[in-house]
Amino acid sequence: IVFGIGGVGSYVVEALARAGVGTIALVDKDVLQGTMAFNKACKNAQIKPIYGLEIDLKVEESTFPVILYAKNNDGFKNLMALSSRINTEGLEYIDIETFNTYKKNNFVVLLSEDCPLTYVVDKEIDPKEVLSKLFVVQFLMYNIL
Repeated sequence: IVFGIGGVGSYVVEALARAGVGTIALVDKDVLQGTMAFNKACKNAQIKPIYGLEIDLKVEESTFPVILYAKNNDGFKNLMALSSRINTEGLEYIDIETFNTYKKNNFVVLLSEDCPLTYVVDKEIDPKEVLSKLFVVQFLMYNIL
């Protein structure tokens, strides 16, 4: 969804509001550029916004796509810091030590079944519960639009 000047994002948010959707997530790869326009569109449509950041995580010798969804403001601050670091340092992937610093206050969703869960999922989070809830959001996004 494109947010910003001339973007279609606000129209999509309005359409989702009319369809009865109460929460919507915005995820972008390595950047958080559309969050301000997304937040405004969600506020106008009375929809709860969720912010996400897709990154490439390097575990041992392999790289896996991962999405971090902010649980709260501290999580969003971690996403902003991580995005800034990726873009100012020109990082192609995040190593596990850096990931562990910024994953706090965020839900972690693995986009590859090959990524070892033990490296990325906090013990107190039930990954099946998180994945099932986010699958519903992603299913709605693909099928409503």
